[in-house]
Amino acid sequence: EQKTAYEIRLSLVGSDVETADQRPRHMVKISKAFQMGRTEVSEKQWNAVMTGKATGSNRPKATVSWNEAQGFLAKLNAAKDGFRYRLPTEAEWEYAARANSPDDRPRNMEDVAWLQQNSGQKPQEVATRIANAFGLYDMLGNISEWTSDWLDAEYYASSPGVDPQGPASGKMKMVRGGNYDTPGMNISVTWRFADDPAAKLPEIGFRVVRVQQ
Repeated sequence: EQKTAYEIRLSLVGSDVETADQRPRHMVKISKAFQMGRTEVSEKQWNAVMTGKATGSNRPKATVSWNEAQGFLAKLNAAKDGFRYRLPTEAEWEYAARANSPDDRPRNMEDVAWLQQNSGQKPQEVATRIANAFGLYDMLGNISEWTSDWLDAEYYASSPGVDPQGPASGKMKMVRGGNYDTPGMNISVTWRFADDPAAKLPEIGFRVVRVQQ
């Protein structure tokens, strides 16, 4: 299920108080309309697309590599339904996670996110915490999410001001959002790390973006 996002607008990204790879806090322009999944891709959704059978739970599909996520997206795109499906850029992801808030951390963190303090150290069903102002669930916590961007720890200091796409090449892909085993004090909309595109970790899954063709 998709949530329409969003008119052309400016968005805050980054932070002036977090680690160096999250600095500086600055504005970017998201100039192209896109839609983002209201939830992380669930096990049931993954199976429906990949096997044709909607089996499995409503917990997020994790232990899935960036490369495997591309296979899921390729199957969606093969339907030729008038949309192109892909992973969000870091800028799109942070815009959607902020939902127009200037705050890096929501004040009601445990109400909106499954994290170390309340998850039992395991992923929970999607859409069982409070959605953000854009109607998106689990942007913080539950599982971390692959994005399309390659890693460059200094990218924020020199990235384009309009529709940043990340470095042109690299060895590791950026991950956003925190997860069920992340302490609440570490989770924010600016928190970012990277992993090998072939890595399959129980804390990492993904969320789908689509754009009208």
